[in-house]
Amino acid sequence: MQPLFSKQHLKYVLPLLVVLGVILYTTGYAGRFYSRLQNALIRTGVITPGRAEASDFERIEVDPESLYMMSLTDLQGEELTLGDFKEDVVLINFWASWCPPCIAEMPGLNQLYEKKKQEIGFLMITWDKDIERARQYRDGKGYTFPVYKTIGAVPAALRASSIPTTIILVKKEKAVYRHVGMIAFDDPSMDHFLAELQQ
Repeated sequence: MQPLFSKQHLKYVLPLLVVLGVILYTTGYAGRFYSRLQNALIRTGVITPGRAEASDFERIEVDPESLYMMSLTDLQGEELTLGDFKEDVVLINFWASWCPPCIAEMPGLNQLYEKKKQEIGFLMITWDKDIERARQYRDGKGYTFPVYKTIGAVPAALRASSIPTTIILVKKEKAVYRHVGMIAFDDPSMDHFLAELQQ
């Protein structure tokens, strides 16, 4: 069986790929191209959310009260703070409607929300510029989780440099647990981890 590309072909293909990469980068389309490629891989099942064990989360000690002044707005335009969430465990997920990995983990996250919403707090913080776009995405998919947007500065312990990022605030432990990347929220391991944090 002949290889897909011979050495002769590679001599021409590699420079073309380099030129294409430079064009995408300089025109600002590299992010869109990468996002669409990643989205295609997610839709075909090549990339899927992975199960998350406790060891996958980075534990950071923090005084919960130092985070309580983080300001938010909900879909109705009401302003509130993280301190308004009275639950001992609060799951914070940074996401956006244009983010393929975020989209991939949403079904499981909504399922977890429906299962645990009476026990733990859920803060689904969108990175969409317009919160209305996040609402349209959520409603169009039939999800029920609440959507928020931050107002002003976000405390360092809760900042996300990329999405999706999930942070679990555990007040009694005076700690946050951070995970960057997709999570299979409907995996039993995630349910078990949250149950341990609630004890």
